[in-house]
Amino acid sequence: LASLINEAALNALRRVVSEGAGPSQPGQQPPAVSWDDMAAAQARLRPSALREVAVEVPRVRWSDVGGLEDVKQSLQEAVQWPFSHPGAFERLGARPPR
Repeated sequence: LASLINEAALNALRRVVSEGAGPSQPGQQPPAVSWDDMAAAQARLRPSALREVAVEVPRVRWSDVGGLEDVKQSLQEAVQWPFSHPGAFERLGARPPR
């Protein structure tokens, strides 16, 4: 929440500077954070719970999966073959299964 508010305040300052307003004069209203500044900050920041997530994809081979040979063969034909044999699919006019 603090990061969101800080980013929104920076957006408000950027907006004021881009409008050409100079330093505050006596009697002049200080810059205020608008809903647009908050929305822009929200679009720019990622939730803190997602910042520290590291996705690790294990290296798994077909030989690591035991048994179910017919299921493994069906999966290989449906998933791997369209990428490893694209010419064969084109020649036959076949589209890979979805």
